[in-house]
Amino acid sequence: MNAALEILLRIVGAGLVMLAFLHIPIDRKLWWREEGRKLSPENEQAFLVQC
Repeated sequence: MNAALEILLRIVGAGLVMLAFLHIPIDRKLWWREEGRKLSPENEQAFLVQC
């Protein structure tokens, strides 16, 4: 059971890393930085942290 759990956690971790790298072109395509500047400073920071 532990070996299967370790394999699944590694697969999920690799998927999250891929998702993080996919945010780079998505950010440029959707103009997230410009959209974030329209928000209040607190909301902009929360938006950037979530992205």
